[in-house]
Amino acid sequence: MNEITKEELREIKEDILKDHAVPEIIYKKLIYDGRQYSLRIPVKFVEEAEINIKQDEFRIELKLPKPYSEEKPEINIKLVRENEKEETRI
Repeated sequence: MNEITKEELREIKEDILKDHAVPEIIYKKLIYDGRQYSLRIPVKFVEEAEINIKQDEFRIELKLPKPYSEEKPEINIKLVRENEKEETRI
């Protein structure tokens, strides 16, 4: 039986991944300054996503469960680009 060397395995992995985007995931905690909570986004993420910090916005939605439900509230955050703002405004 033929065994695959580490080098061959690395080449196979690179070949498979070259056509696929690999998501980068981080976990961050909220920062509280006494008045509000903040979430810091790494510069790498902002640059890679090409976020325009002067024009793009984040839409933050709080979904509350029905009264007396066992469900927990949810927060959804979505990046809204400058050219998408008109479509998403309520």
